[in-house]
Amino acid sequence: MRKMLKIKDNVDLKELFNYGFYDSLGIYQKVLEFTSDVVFWNDINICIEKDTRLIRISSRIETDTYNLDTLYDLIQAGLVEQVEDK
Repeated sequence: MRKMLKIKDNVDLKELFNYGFYDSLGIYQKVLEFTSDVVFWNDINICIEKDTRLIRISSRIETDTYNLDTLYDLIQAGLVEQVEDK
């Protein structure tokens, strides 16, 4: 089974606003900062589905590094748990 991250059930999803997320059509979303030596991109997002609370990272960039400080902050705040995909 595959391990996934999700927001804990006892967390009010409005708490995500404190971390720069916005509410968008059934998901909470935050655009991440990405920089490379050549270009600046704004197409990397952390998405949290409202119904499942699963955390997904959406990106078209496969080989470069991007900033996951927001995800780290959510984990450190105790808002995230690891679950197994069923």
